[in-house]
Amino acid sequence: MKYRIVEVMALQAFGIAGTHIQPIRTQDTISALHFHFQTTVGAGPHINHLLAAFPKIEIVDGSDVILSVSGTQMAAIGFLQTGKLATYMVFTAYNGVHDAEVSIYFGRWLYDELLALDPGKFDNLQIRITYNSVLQDASNTAVGIEIHAEVFDEKVPSPIGFLQTREYERHVPATLTVHPIELPVDLPIRTLFVQSEAVNIDIANNLGRTRLDEDNDKRVLYDLAQLRWEAFNLKWYPDCEQRFIMVGAQGPGVWLFGAPSAAGMIQVANATGILAFQSGAAVAGRYQVITAANTDLLYGTLHGHHPYGVMAMPFGKQMDIDDWYDTTGVRDLRFRVWGGTAIGANPLLATILQQLRKY
Repeated sequence: MKYRIVEVMALQAFGIAGTHIQPIRTQDTISALHFHFQTTVGAGPHINHLLAAFPKIEIVDGSDVILSVSGTQMAAIGFLQTGKLATYMVFTAYNGVHDAEVSIYFGRWLYDELLALDPGKFDNLQIRITYNSVLQDASNTAVGIEIHAEVFDEKVPSPIGFLQTREYERHVPATLTVHPIELPVDLPIRTLFVQSEAVNIDIANNLGRTRLDEDNDKRVLYDLAQLRWEAFNLKWYPDCEQRFIMVGAQGPGVWLFGAPSAAGMIQVANATGILAFQSGAAVAGRYQVITAANTDLLYGTLHGHHPYGVMAMPFGKQMDIDDWYDTTGVRDLRFRVWGGTAIGANPLLATILQQLRKY
């Protein structure tokens, strides 16, 4: 068999909040890691995505950080790389266990022989997961974590390196105010991502213009208003679609949190019968359906773009390693981010880089 699936960690239950450290014991070259997350939900209501309960997922080798993203960032980047959501269905129901899947790929595609994570190149690889279940729902009582790896088996690749994905910076935006970020120039950059984390306001209001320049404006790589960047993303990436099942409510305040976070549309059917329901406007991945009874079972599909509030700026042909942004010779790489015109409550903007790291 050329490839196989390795259980890195069997499903294990944890309490409300904490950090779990899991050694990577396999010495086989890893093409992808897949995480299965659970939350045990009480009486509700939800205040955010299930994946918000996993605010940091890291791979470290001592002080060397190889991966560092949140659960929602990993899900969004996985979609933007593959065109598929690992969590294809979301649930809103209370007093039960909810599930979500996320994946991280260390190559351009699954089983990329040139780019993969080789544990033999490191001393002590560990996965470090920070969890806080009340970030999804104040009534949550526990989380569950399970991890698998897709590895090379009889086929022995000779990877030159891997895709290193890390959140580089995060800040609280101010209305129409510029925030400068000095980006690293040590590794080639494949893709730059920005995530708007406000759950109560669209990315178009939370994020304004962005501009990337070299050596004090000697060369401007791009300078775009948010709506123009959004228009390019719609050309480059497919629409995001996610199925859902939820128990409706007679009044407002029961939210369904889905991946599509901009131009969100909901298609819904009432499985209980031909009963009236009303769907509200979608805002930043937050959807609402008001039903005739609190027991109405609803199912349907969510459509939109910018999964989990993430926008991407790819540099070059994404499958051509030599085409990525080589920062050799760049002394100063400045990324400027402006706050939007109507920033919501508790806003955050995060900048994530996916870089080529060679062995």
